[in-house]
Amino acid sequence: MPCGEFKKSFEHFNREKVKKNMRILCILSIAAMLFGCCCDVSNNAATTPFNKASLEETAWTPTYLINREGAQMPDAKRDGQVVFIDFHKDGNFNGMSGDNLFGGKAEVSENGDFKAQNVYSTRRMGPYSEYEMKFLDALNKANKIELKSDNLKLMLDNRVLLEFKRMPKPVRN
Repeated sequence: MPCGEFKKSFEHFNREKVKKNMRILCILSIAAMLFGCCCDVSNNAATTPFNKASLEETAWTPTYLINREGAQMPDAKRDGQVVFIDFHKDGNFNGMSGDNLFGGKAEVSENGDFKAQNVYSTRRMGPYSEYEMKFLDALNKANKIELKSDNLKLMLDNRVLLEFKRMPKPVRN
């Protein structure tokens, strides 16, 4: 095959390949535009103001604790006690973290920022100290809060540290 014929054949092959790739690129672009127009990919948590009043006078028991691996938590049926956090109208909170009682003040903003301040705890020894340490550590690290119906999440940025379900308010003696 003479050199000139090979060159013509190669140019024709390249043009066809470019046309095919352009068609594929156009189809993918159209699909991406349609997907973007049809789907709401915005973060509703960032645009919906957090209603601080919805947290007042509520109590919560944890259903998830990050890095819990092997740390035992009290069981209401087995031990007669339950881990919980109880939020009050004045912004204070208190609860049971395993072996000890704890408390502090929750600073909550309308955009869902959260900060546990002045957290304190009694210092009893018991079988749940590892769980308690991880629970209080997560509570202190949390910087975001999300409340949806009967579920409460405390997060570090967008990473869930603690997740709770609503429970009846504990009876105070």
